[in-house]
Amino acid sequence: MLHPNPSSADPAMSLLITPASSPAAQEPRCWKFYPSPTYMSTLQRHIPQHDRVTQELHNGNKGTKQLRSTLPASFSHRGKDLLPPTSILHPLPWRSRSPQQIQSVLRSRLLTISGDFLDYKKSILKSSQHSTSSLSLVLLRHCLNWTSETKMNLQTLSIVLLVISYAQAFQYIKLVQYVDDHQEEYVEALRDWVAIESDSSNIQKRPELHRMMEMVAQKLRLMGGTVELVDIGEQELPDGQTITLPKVVTAQFGSDPSKHTVCVYGHVDVQPAKLEDGWATDPYNLTDISGNLYGRGTSDNKAPVLAWIHAVKAYQALSMVLPVNVKFLIEGMEETGSNGLDAMILAQRDTFLSDVDYIIISDCGWLSRRPALTYGTRGNCYFFAEVEGPKQDLHSGVYGGAVIEPMTDLIGILDTLISPSGRILIPGIQEAVAPLSDEEWKMYQDIEFDVNHFKNKTGVSHLMYNNKVDLLAHRWRYPTVSIHGITGAFSDPGTKTVIPAKVTAKFSIRQVPDMDPATVKKQVTHYLHSMFAKRKSPNKLKVTMVIGAKPWLADTQHPLYEAGKAAIKRVFNIEADLIREGGTIPIARTFQDVTGKSIIMMPIGGFDDGMHSQNEKMSRFDIISNNNLFFLFFYKISLTFPVSFS
Repeated sequence: MLHPNPSSADPAMSLLITPASSPAAQEPRCWKFYPSPTYMSTLQRHIPQHDRVTQELHNGNKGTKQLRSTLPASFSHRGKDLLPPTSILHPLPWRSRSPQQIQSVLRSRLLTISGDFLDYKKSILKSSQHSTSSLSLVLLRHCLNWTSETKMNLQTLSIVLLVISYAQAFQYIKLVQYVDDHQEEYVEALRDWVAIESDSSNIQKRPELHRMMEMVAQKLRLMGGTVELVDIGEQELPDGQTITLPKVVTAQFGSDPSKHTVCVYGHVDVQPAKLEDGWATDPYNLTDISGNLYGRGTSDNKAPVLAWIHAVKAYQALSMVLPVNVKFLIEGMEETGSNGLDAMILAQRDTFLSDVDYIIISDCGWLSRRPALTYGTRGNCYFFAEVEGPKQDLHSGVYGGAVIEPMTDLIGILDTLISPSGRILIPGIQEAVAPLSDEEWKMYQDIEFDVNHFKNKTGVSHLMYNNKVDLLAHRWRYPTVSIHGITGAFSDPGTKTVIPAKVTAKFSIRQVPDMDPATVKKQVTHYLHSMFAKRKSPNKLKVTMVIGAKPWLADTQHPLYEAGKAAIKRVFNIEADLIREGGTIPIARTFQDVTGKSIIMMPIGGFDDGMHSQNEKMSRFDIISNNNLFFLFFYKISLTFPVSFS
């Protein structure tokens, strides 16, 4: 018999666990849970609601969303949040399943909770017969056997889940302590990575980029991962020459088919940086100033990649089994368009990516000082509009007034793209935008965002919109037209009285749901040609779309986001903001279209980290806190329970 832990500070958590009688001594024993009266009374008001779950799922096909209203947000005891009851639910075709099948699914989800998270020896139970891990596995196995014989109802199963969830907190503390004890190691690892000038835009730095990819691979090899450097071909340069692209690093830790598998995407190439560009410190020498670590690539994206790697290493160092299988896919060309990556992902769809359940991206930042999860990005359609007239540049004094100038035509049609108030004038663009729902409006209203601070930081006297909701909506979920420049015209210092023979405007239209780049291409091309025709110009117009990146949007009610919100709440003791990015991260949509997997963006960079700018940084606090966030997120993911019926 296993007696209650006499040293437990919480009598409500004391348990009496005794083996059930067995017909034969050699048969496996079933462990029955007898919670103390105090603990049982704590759960009593919640358990009846669990008893309704099976029948409601079977009869009403309500799914997770509607059941959420019938279940408490989380089980709590003396101020501690235990297992959120909705985390054992997942949208499924429940109506077509019998109550017995539904109970079988709920039982099977218990198997994903690794025994290595349980430390009964130190928290609840004392045993001289079993080690911590073996005891927890014995308990789980026999309880599941007992349940399969219909001797355990959902009430008892709920108690088991709650006990396991409560015991897990002690392992969390161990991991937090480990991260805190090794923060200098993390800083030094980042220092080594920052020292490599892995600028993907400069072909002269290509050897450094190759060295960076090898350093990533070696770090993962030393941790025992199954690592491969994947050749993705060559890059064609403007002069027709080719240069070898940096290999993509893939790595795998764990292949347990009973666990979820996550794939962490990141990149270790950086934007150009020079001291003379306005940096206060050497951009490739990590410098600690008042707890902020300055250096190119700290926030974008070397520190986030290292944080995910160190989250895996923390489990290894404490001899704790990873709650999920973890894969890494790290590239070196993100800052210049991820050359070769789309083809590589397509090629790996049925091999490396075939068993991946979830994809994690940490290549964005918070909106404020409040931690956030990103659930959407805008796409981008990038256009060239070329107007060609005379066969060569002309002297404006000799030919001005005699010819119709290409620049005048070009400026004229560009002026028809957008109104002074910011409304896009191209027919069909605004009409394709998904309407702003009341739920989304409320979400924007609750986001932490200071309009005045944003205005002052931007350095403008006034903004297009003065209230938070309108400003965020037009940054994130409405399309915009931006004119980026004109080539072919004189732009050097001084004066030159020339009429350019050919000029090309570069402009883009950010894409949002439910816009389609192929449709936008037709709309823009037709509209500009119709506006040009009205000018009755003899010049020639050519419109080309050179980029057509789709927007990406995730479901914030998906269990993956529920896991992210729960992890942020635990680490930072605050609810996460749910935000979008106004920019484009094409890899998210590529992963979604090619693999069909669920994706989450989990930013860790501060809103003032200066990604792509001078004096890029990341604080020590963010590095340590987000190491904690990532290892906890792995555990939370293990509780999301996506299940497929045979």
